[in-house]
Amino acid sequence: MRNAEEIARLSPENPEAVPFVGAQTYADVKTYFDDTAGATPEWRAGAVKAALDAAKDKKVDAAGFVETSAQIQAGASSNGQFSYGRFHRR
Repeated sequence: MRNAEEIARLSPENPEAVPFVGAQTYADVKTYFDDTAGATPEWRAGAVKAALDAAKDKKVDAAGFVETSAQIQAGASSNGQFSYGRFHRR
């Protein structure tokens, strides 16, 4: 950290740098669902079975994978901006 701070002090100002944003208002968006975040191996296996059964019924080959993840993201600036959100993908 000290090394990075020293390099920053010695570096010339960037004329293209944009200032940090100030406080913002964000819409409340529901991007996190407990059932998806808590997906079990059994749930994943069931999702794969449903997809494979549908493909078999239509006499087509199918391949793929099922992945779930739950994450938290936060951001803040010295100008008062703050954001926090939980999200996942399935």
